[in-house]
Amino acid sequence: MPSKKLLVLCLLVVLVGCGSKNKEIERVIESPIDYHSHLSPRADLSRYNTWDWLSPMVDDGAIEKQQIEEGIRLAIESAVDFRMKDRGYRRVFSSPDMVLDYHVAGKDIDADYMRQMYDGRYDPKYRKNFDGPRGARDTWKEGSIILFAFDTASGEIVWRSSATAEVTDEAPLDRRVERLNDAIKMMFTSLPGK
Repeated sequence: MPSKKLLVLCLLVVLVGCGSKNKEIERVIESPIDYHSHLSPRADLSRYNTWDWLSPMVDDGAIEKQQIEEGIRLAIESAVDFRMKDRGYRRVFSSPDMVLDYHVAGKDIDADYMRQMYDGRYDPKYRKNFDGPRGARDTWKEGSIILFAFDTASGEIVWRSSATAEVTDEAPLDRRVERLNDAIKMMFTSLPGK
């Protein structure tokens, strides 16, 4: 039978370990969120009134969205829906002025990766402008959420925004969703309202 001192020592090790883990989760949750946005100089957003999500990919096994935890995926889509409505854009399910799509980077990615994601999986007209203009971000770090708005007539990216932050799956879902909402709110500061 173990001694009382050994049991107390084991309990202290467990408590210290839990305390350290909780401090690390808090540090991650409170760490800064970095965001970047780009509005195409050729885009006249005053003519856009409606939007919808870009249709799902034909090859539905190869994209991050299928690997995102359901609660996080729903939180992203709900936050974007809210922000678009808040900006005065109306969601429609046929003939929208623009279509939106998002990616969650599970690893560092670049414009070449984004072209491969779209090439042959979506309507071919949505393959443009992943390099971006001079100075626009064309690489994204692991932990980034990237949102694209495409003009439905031209297929051009008219607005893109990304937020990057440290993430941990060990944080409670409600805290991760709260952080995600903060990031998406930042991302939308550059999208002109109606």
